Amino acid sequence: MSMLTAKCWPLLWLLCRYASAVVADVSCEEHDLHATQLLQMTSIIHPELHSSLKPWDVHYYLGVAYHKSGTFLMIEVWRSIFQALGAKLFIDMGQWVQPCYPGTCYAPDAPIQVWVDLYSPAKAQKAREAAGERGLRVAGFVRDPVSMIVSAYCYHHRGKEVKNIVENPQGIVAQMGPLEGLTFEAERMLSVVKNMTGVFEHPANDTLRLDYERTTASSDGFDSEMVKLIGFLFEDLISAEERAEVLNATQTADLNRHPDNDDDNHSNDPDCKARTREYVPAMPSDLLGQYRSFQQRLGYALS
Repeated sequence: MSMLTAKCWPLLWLLCRYASAVVADVSCEEHDLHATQLLQMTSIIHPELHSSLKPWDVHYYLGVAYHKSGTFLMIEVWRSIFQALGAKLFIDMGQWVQPCYPGTCYAPDAPIQVWVDLYSPAKAQKAREAAGERGLRVAGFVRDPVSMIVSAYCYHHRGKEVKNIVENPQGIVAQMGPLEGLTFEAERMLSVVKNMTGVFEHPANDTLRLDYERTTASSDGFDSEMVKLIGFLFEDLISAEERAEVLNATQTADLNRHPDNDDDNHSNDPDCKARTREYVPAMPSDLLGQYRSFQQRLGYALS
């Protein structure tokens, strides 16, 4: 056997298996397994053939967000990361929002996704099954659950998202006082916060919990979380130069560096948040108990 033949025969064998799988009546999982093996073998033998291979050709990527845990931060960071690597919106990148408002849901079959108010432990299992051998890489910001409902009240009370049929139907939160509005938001957001807690209190190996408070407190904290995220998503799938480019791209979402980029004014008045938080102990005891349980499970101090 020649040296060339010895080097290439595993590739030829896998190629034959893959071709057979394409024409045979095999499951999608078996087909994906053969394809993955073929990609891995060819990248070892001929790495130059895979210079154009993108990370989303290897894994499925899912960024998850929950109302007032940094939804727009997650969307901006996710887009910045993958567009810096050449991903195209609406082709490589999709989005799904619950409820699905006009223009917010697109490209459901794209390998890079953002899901808003949707990801739960049950959906996580279904997503893993759908990903098959390629596997998932999931990441999302986690925020103190009580801070989420305080922020939601201040946000909607000043007239934001009047078409939000869940947390601000017909703009009614603008007419509510702090205790009424806080209780309303806590009830409306209960399932969302429950899902966030269920996913991130003990994250699976394919899931990264990002700290919202650390990310938004300072540029150093932002960069630290982004370095962690980039390493988790790509490992050795991108070069050191690409990592630096991606980190630089994410920094447009850092409002400590770029306060003018908050063009839709998502940040709330600190005075409103401080005043509203004073009403937290007066919330209905059973409802408050659930939120304090969420805090405890996620490692936050009770408030």
